Amino acid sequence: MATARDTDAPQAAPLWRMLRQTFGVDLKWWVPCWGGGMVLTHFLRIGYVPSLSLGDLGVVLSAVALFGGLALLGFLALLVVPAWMIGLMVDQHLLPVPLRAKQNVTPRSALRSYYRHAQLKPGKRRKRVLDRLPVFACAAVLAACYYAVMLLCAHGGHGRVATYGIVAGFCIGASGLTILAVAWDLDRVRRLWPLLRKRRGTLALMLLLYLAFWPLAGFAVGYLAPPTAGADWMYLILSAVMVIMMHWAIYATHRAGFSQRLRVVGPAMLVALLYSGGLLGMVDVSVRKLGIGMLDGVQLQLTEQGCQIVKASWPEAACRRAQPSSPVFVLPAVDIVTRLGSDFYVTQPGGLADESKPRLLIPASQILSWSRVGKSRKVAATAAPTR
Repeated sequence: MATARDTDAPQAAPLWRMLRQTFGVDLKWWVPCWGGGMVLTHFLRIGYVPSLSLGDLGVVLSAVALFGGLALLGFLALLVVPAWMIGLMVDQHLLPVPLRAKQNVTPRSALRSYYRHAQLKPGKRRKRVLDRLPVFACAAVLAACYYAVMLLCAHGGHGRVATYGIVAGFCIGASGLTILAVAWDLDRVRRLWPLLRKRRGTLALMLLLYLAFWPLAGFAVGYLAPPTAGADWMYLILSAVMVIMMHWAIYATHRAGFSQRLRVVGPAMLVALLYSGGLLGMVDVSVRKLGIGMLDGVQLQLTEQGCQIVKASWPEAACRRAQPSSPVFVLPAVDIVTRLGSDFYVTQPGGLADESKPRLLIPASQILSWSRVGKSRKVAATAAPTR
């Protein structure tokens, strides 16, 4: 018999169900959460929080969320496409399961069933958990060594040979996978599947996969978060190992349900993004493309008071008049950390990567305009004498 306490108290829904009903059904919650997280990450990275109005904050959140979401989808697609290709290959490698005979049907003398009712009990199959992991690792290492040799050739002065080698390796891998994925219904292609089920065939497939994957991954990492220090290379190698483990996990858990596979692959994908610097690189690229901050090589046109503010904080600054009788002053080369709020937060050239260099605030009312300059002009402006 139910008590009054049981009938009056509402049944509390689990936390994960509430989150799924909130964020999975109503997608408008993703925009402020994702955009706000990226903006807060930008402020945490630069160590400065400007004062923003509610309208400016809404515009910034929407813009950063849109651009950052597109960058995140592109980076995730780079990791998901090999997983989809591995799933397609595994589907072709799996042998069809034979149909079982009905239990209550007596065997007829005229037709002998191919399947016997009383079959011998099969022996225990040895479960090899890490069966194909060495194959994945060997294929990834071989492809990485090939591209490493090409990069060494480029470093040694043979840039054309390195370019042709990288393009040829990528084309071989991408074209081979495309032919196998598109033309797998043809008889000539289906004859290859029994050969590809063997260990050597799996090695050839994974070698094609990583010949096409490593150039795309290198381009994405170089664009979003290029490594500059030894620790960056260590984290990048660790993320590459995680990606290989993720690809093998997709191969090993292919017969499991999608939700079970997602519990394994999803965290591994997020950790690989985090260790490779992709998440932080998305924030920097988003604010840079939107012109919000992390801008290197910027030329500022200031008023006389703005030039005095710069001189007071940075005596070595080359702040000079644009014309002999002009009231406009030019600061040739600075790095803008952020220009959100009522001030420009700037630093010396190279100060975006080196936080030890001094940073100063310039009121936005004292800045007439700003523009990006080339690398050669930036170096020349840095070496110019102070007037």
